[in-house]
Amino acid sequence: MAIDISVDDPVQNAFETRSLEIFRTPEVQRELETARKLFAADPFAQTPSGRSTLERSASEAVLGALDWIVNGDASRPAFVWVQTPPHKWFGVDFPGNRWGIDNPDNLYATAALDGASRYVVTGRIRRPAPAECTLTVMGRGGPYPAAFPHSNAYLDLDDIDISGNDEFEVTIDSSPAGGRRNHLQSRPESMALLLRPSLGDWTIETPPLITIERVAGPPIRAASKSELVSKAVEKLRAFIPAILEFNRKACYRLAPNQLTLPSPTPGGLLTQITSFGNFEIANDEALVMRIDPIGARYVGFQLFDHWMVGMEYIAATGSMNHAQAAPDDDGAYTLVISPVDPGVYNWVDTQRLNSGGMLIRWQALPHPPQQQNRSIAQTRLIKLSELESVLAPRTRMADAQERRRQIERRERGFARRIGQLRR
Repeated sequence: MAIDISVDDPVQNAFETRSLEIFRTPEVQRELETARKLFAADPFAQTPSGRSTLERSASEAVLGALDWIVNGDASRPAFVWVQTPPHKWFGVDFPGNRWGIDNPDNLYATAALDGASRYVVTGRIRRPAPAECTLTVMGRGGPYPAAFPHSNAYLDLDDIDISGNDEFEVTIDSSPAGGRRNHLQSRPESMALLLRPSLGDWTIETPPLITIERVAGPPIRAASKSELVSKAVEKLRAFIPAILEFNRKACYRLAPNQLTLPSPTPGGLLTQITSFGNFEIANDEALVMRIDPIGARYVGFQLFDHWMVGMEYIAATGSMNHAQAAPDDDGAYTLVISPVDPGVYNWVDTQRLNSGGMLIRWQALPHPPQQQNRSIAQTRLIKLSELESVLAPRTRMADAQERRRQIERRERGFARRIGQLRR
């Protein structure tokens, strides 16, 4: 999944360089070794699939925990791209910082906030716009306040006032909105602003151009390197155990190849409902999944390893969204999940892993997020030899040439994201 594209972005370059500097300190490396041991003691590490990605995923989780610490200067906020796969860009060879089920369709960008300060966000919508794009004030809270950020308030960019030339301005401070459509209320525990565009067609949809400025607030002193390291160590001691616990509670509540009742996601994106599960699929089997979009503008399905890091989704089909999948005649989507290419266009590739996690997201719903009937996401484990008899007669197939075109389109689409925060 390595990306090697030459782009000049000094803000991203500085962030990733600083992140690696903190990551490589002896103190953080000791926490990485502790993380490896905690992962290795987890029951999933006893499975071939769990062992195969443990080292990579432990390293990415530790590096991902540093994101909002390194980019934590709330006096001079700037958006940086986080939750990225391994890459070489902006002059930095970066090993990736994904954790917590990174959505392949999202460009996650964060900027630091202080709950006692006032900020102005300015932006311009670029069209075609993402299937959904939100701004969320994130803060400490929820079931893991020392480890994971929690949603404090959000705005969907579809719901704010935008000028005739697609420009907008959003204010952020501790005062209530009071009817202001373009305002986010921060709290004392608020710590960051998250821009989250969810892309359907990667090849044409484009995130907004956006900047943030602090315009008022008390004096804030930027943290020194030693303070950043201390914060990183403190956070990691809560973060890694929380990841392992959340993983078990979210994805392994049910037996393999089943999905939880589609429901709103506590503490996560406030505009979505989700359904979690885990898969166990032999090399001669396939899990056939049928998803009803229920009117959502964005529907995404993805696989991830036992440590909640997404399967390969650039050079392989480890995920599939509403714009990438071929729909059934009735508008639903039938996906085929298997370690072996079944020759179906809607193949979701497990990367030869026989077990791991899976997640469906429905966003930009035509109604407020609420619990749905289990029938909107159904699964059936079959032998690959039975697949033809299970699929609809007009199911779109894919030979080797068609699969290559499908992957090339994904690669081109992902490459478009590089540098899109500031150009």
